[in-house]
Amino acid sequence: MGGILTGIICIVLGFLALITPLTPGSWLILVGLEILGLRMLIEKKLSSFLSDSQRKKLQNLRCKVRRILRLKP
Repeated sequence: MGGILTGIICIVLGFLALITPLTPGSWLILVGLEILGLRMLIEKKLSSFLSDSQRKKLQNLRCKVRRILRLKP
């Protein structure tokens, strides 16, 4: 529940920074979306348009990034 609330707060603050002149904080929208996990949802939808070879390349790239960042699969 805390992650959802944090994500929503980041999105709201980012939107307010976007409409406020001279406020560099609109990147909080992207942070909020990432916290809510929408990147994964969009990634799955977009990967359905890829061919099998492109999907395999994308999967290999993900594995390499996880290895570099030492993340668990």
